[in-house]
Amino acid sequence: MRIPTQIMTFLLSVGAVGLLASCGAGGGGASVSQAGGGSQGSAPGAVLGERAVPGYTLRAHRVSTAADGTITVRVHVTPDAGQPLPTAVTCWIAGDYVADASTSPAAVVAGTTDEFEVMLVMPQPLPADAAVWVRLTFPDGTVLEVGRAAFPV
Repeated sequence: MRIPTQIMTFLLSVGAVGLLASCGAGGGGASVSQAGGGSQGSAPGAVLGERAVPGYTLRAHRVSTAADGTITVRVHVTPDAGQPLPTAVTCWIAGDYVADASTSPAAVVAGTTDEFEVMLVMPQPLPADAAVWVRLTFPDGTVLEVGRAAFPV
């Protein structure tokens, strides 16, 4: 059974707030941090984060950064047993959630069925809380969105 988009967005918001509250004032909850004092995701190849959501685990990392202000991000979608893979993955970079954000479609990485890669333009100026937001669309039309502290750039 699929959860309606509005309920899923609410559950993800509540879960993120609860996770941040349980982690104190830390900056990311379930995000994977880099060693040292640098910001998360600052170098090419850096893991941006990993987030478990109902039915899926998403992991994102920065593949490359270009001089023209773009980054290439790879998203690995691991479904729980019996869950379908998404039919479309789109991404964008923003601080706060933007329902009608201009998104970029991610392409399936050759030789895989569960990895998607996308080139994104870094907004200028870059918000202090900028993150990669990921929207998964499934065969039945259900949409799942993950972002905010999950995949900080």
